[in-house]
Amino acid sequence: MLIKILKEILKNILIIIVSLFFISTITFFIFEFIPGDMYNLDYIKNENVIKNIREKYELDKPIYVRYLKTLSNTFTLDFGNSFINEGRSVNEIIKENLPISAVIGLSAVVISLIMGIFIGYKMSEIEKKNERNIIIFMFILLMSIPTFVLAIILQYVFGVCLRILPVSGIQNISGYILPIIILSISPSIFIARLVERKIKEIRKSDYIIAAKVRGINKNTIAFKYILKNAITPVLSYLAPIIANLIVGSFVIESIFNIPGLGRYFITSVTNRDYPVVMGLTIFFSILLIAITSIMNVIISIIDYKGDIIGEK
Repeated sequence: MLIKILKEILKNILIIIVSLFFISTITFFIFEFIPGDMYNLDYIKNENVIKNIREKYELDKPIYVRYLKTLSNTFTLDFGNSFINEGRSVNEIIKENLPISAVIGLSAVVISLIMGIFIGYKMSEIEKKNERNIIIFMFILLMSIPTFVLAIILQYVFGVCLRILPVSGIQNISGYILPIIILSISPSIFIARLVERKIKEIRKSDYIIAAKVRGINKNTIAFKYILKNAITPVLSYLAPIIANLIVGSFVIESIFNIPGLGRYFITSVTNRDYPVVMGLTIFFSILLIAITSIMNVIISIIDYKGDIIGEK
C-alpha cells in the first residue's frame, strides 16, 4: 500500500511541475500578445520616464529573458512587485487578502458537501414522482439564474427589504453569510444529484441486499455501506467544484465589495497591473492543481482499502 501511495504522490508531483510550466508559458504569452499596452504606460507623456519604468521592471529586456524569469519566479513563488502599488510585493498582497477569500471559499465547500449529501440522500428516498419533479424543477431554476443576478436579488431581499444582513463589506461575521450561501447553491445541487444517483445504484447492489437479509440495522446500512460509498465519487469532483467556487468568488467579492483575492484580481486586470495579474493567475492555478493532486491521492487510498475489503 505504501509503495502505491508513494507512486501516486510522485506522479502528482510530476503533474504539478508540468502543469505549472504550461500554465506559466500560456499565461505569459497571452499577456505579451494581448492587444493594447498591458503595462499601462500610455498615460505617461515623458519618454525618459517611460524608459526609466521599463528599465526598473526589466520591460526593456528581450522577450525570452522575461519568459525565463517568469518561469523562475513561478517555481520559486516570487511574483515580483505591483506596478500600481509601489513597494508592495505580490506575495504580500496574497498573504494579506487570502484569509478572507479562504474563509468564504472553505465555508462554501463545507456547506456544499453537507447540504449536497443530505439533500441527495433524502431525494433518493422519495418515491413519489410529482415530489421529485418539483424538487428537480427548483434545482433547474436555481442553476439557471446567473450568480450575479442571484446575489443582487438576495442583497435586495435580505439587505434592503428585511435589513437583517449587510450587502457590502465584511464588518463582522454576518458579512460572510450571503456570499457563502450564494456560492454554495450550485455546488450543493450538483453534489445532491451526484449522491442521489450513486445511492440508488448502491441500493441495488448485492452486498446491500445481503446486509438486509442478515438483518443489519437500517441506520448501519445507511451510514456504513451506502453513504460511505456514495461520497467517493464526490471526492472525484471536489477539485472542479472548488475551481468553480474560486471563479464564482471573483464575481461575488466584487458585488459585495469584499477585500479578498477575487476582487483584487479583477481590480488588477482593470488597472493592468501585470505582476499582480500574473502572480494571482499562477497562484490560483497552483492551488487548484494541489487540491486535485491531494484528491487523487485520497481517492487512491480509498480505492486501495476498498480492494482489500473486497478480497477479504
